[in-house]
Amino acid sequence: MFFMQQKVHIGDEIKKWLDVNKRSINWLAEKISYDQSNLNRLLKRPHFNSEMIYLISKVVGVNFFEHFGKALLEEM
Repeated sequence: MFFMQQKVHIGDEIKKWLDVNKRSINWLAEKISYDQSNLNRLLKRPHFNSEMIYLISKVVGVNFFEHFGKALLEEM
């Protein structure tokens, strides 16, 4: 089985958005009804479940899936 190096660290992308928009992980955790310490651990991961990415995207109004699409286009 072939696995490529992860090109997108989705946790970092979400944290960048939070920083630029002067929002905290605690703020996001409250918005998505998720434990702040668990969200902090989750955002340290380079990838996690698509339902959580969808929920975060919906709550903050940003399509974080676009980062994967951009990385894919660069690889093609």
